[in-house]
Amino acid sequence: MKKNSFIYSTIILVIANFFARFIGFIYKILLSRLLGSEGIGLYHLIFHTFLVIITITSSGIPVALSKIIAQKISVRDYKSCKITLYFSLILGLTISILLCILTFKNQDFFIKYIIKSNKLEKSLIALIPAIPIVTLSSIFRSYYYGIKKVTPSANAQIIEQLSRVIFVIGFLHVLNPQDLKTSVMIATLGITVGEAAGLLFLIAKFKSHSKYIINYGNSKLGFSDSASLLWKFLAISFPITIPRLVSVLMQSVNMFLVPRRLQMAGYSLEQSVTAFGEVVGMSMPLLFLPFIVTSALVVNLIPNISAENALMKSSNIEMKSLLALRITLLISIPIAFIFLFFGAPICGFLYNKPSVGIYLKYLSYSLIFLSLHHIIAGILHGLGKQILTTINYLIGMTTHLICIYFLVSIPKIGVLGFIIGFILSSFIMFFLNLTTLKHFITIKIEIINHIIKPIISSIFMIIVIIFSNKYLTLLSIPTQIDILISTFIGGFIYLLSVFVTGSIKFQTIKSIFSFRK
Repeated sequence: MKKNSFIYSTIILVIANFFARFIGFIYKILLSRLLGSEGIGLYHLIFHTFLVIITITSSGIPVALSKIIAQKISVRDYKSCKITLYFSLILGLTISILLCILTFKNQDFFIKYIIKSNKLEKSLIALIPAIPIVTLSSIFRSYYYGIKKVTPSANAQIIEQLSRVIFVIGFLHVLNPQDLKTSVMIATLGITVGEAAGLLFLIAKFKSHSKYIINYGNSKLGFSDSASLLWKFLAISFPITIPRLVSVLMQSVNMFLVPRRLQMAGYSLEQSVTAFGEVVGMSMPLLFLPFIVTSALVVNLIPNISAENALMKSSNIEMKSLLALRITLLISIPIAFIFLFFGAPICGFLYNKPSVGIYLKYLSYSLIFLSLHHIIAGILHGLGKQILTTINYLIGMTTHLICIYFLVSIPKIGVLGFIIGFILSSFIMFFLNLTTLKHFITIKIEIINHIIKPIISSIFMIIVIIFSNKYLTLLSIPTQIDILISTFIGGFIYLLSVFVTGSIKFQTIKSIFSFRK
């Protein structure tokens, strides 16, 4: 019996995501201490501008590549694999170079009207080389996903984070620049350095993982082949790029719209910025914790389902889709319960601000819908239904924007209007994507086994955490250690409960790790 590559590659990516995010979390703490409040604010301004630029090249094109490569590999069309890879590299590099030129030629416009800070001129220049580097890195990663070799991408992710941390923290510590402009520029340059290190690793591993493509011989790309590939890339990448670009632009809109609407509700400028920062900067990053797993599932689902779809293996598509949904439910349900009941202690532990916990508590109602929407969108992308997911996403985002505009300005609602809109938009996107998915495949979700039993297990977990916390408090154990131990015990009880209740059976685990591809 062969190991299930889908499960194993997902586990590898989950581990890599965890380590990369952990390193990133430590990096943010160190960077905030070295740059200070103003410096970290300037860094986020320039970084957000960078995200808008690279979304054009690093979202749709890589996904299109992984899908097409997976389809060609499944039918052993290695010549097309080689042509597709080279074409995507040329296309991505061409667009990214154009973006570099446009950014350089219009740097005054970016500084004056978008970034609105004269202190970031050097930082903007330092970001320009990162545009083609990030593009090429995204393409190579997606190529590895397409051929179902995720280890190079996982390792590159960690190398990228470590290189960035060592470069930025090292230079800031040694040089200790007194000029804030220089400090922010060094932090910005770290993005380029980190991405370059990751890209070099991906290129170094290319030959050992692509012998059947490299050794295929010269593959010339004719005009008709180029036109056909360009159309295929556009058909796949454009509907994927649009919602991601809208998402990034929505974040920009929110940065300006929410504080202004809060001021209309009676908040002062300082209160409005603080409230928005606590919701978006502190609560929401915790809300995306399940994405450590769901992101790994999505990048595996798209090429895997695309390959199965090319071979018309509908039963395999349904099996992998159901498995991904079950994993998502098993992870998102207990995390939602923890945020719902322990929002204040968590925010007190992480930020020394227990008051932020109320926002996390309200946002927890969206967590399950948000996670399921992420997974179902990945399944639909694998099936080639990215236009439908784009429409569903735009409907959800429009709903959120309407709620922000009309609810946030009401004094009795205030910043909760943003949260209400977020919950509502998450549910709408989940519901629309699920309804869409049912038109193409059959998903047999068992309400009792897949939903009710994890909920019961989560309730047991919460009870155990509460009693553990009370007992450890009586022993005069420090609060931080108390929270960690209680959560660990609760997590163990949850895992035990899902097996005892039969939500997961040992036989299922055994079959997952041993069935044939």
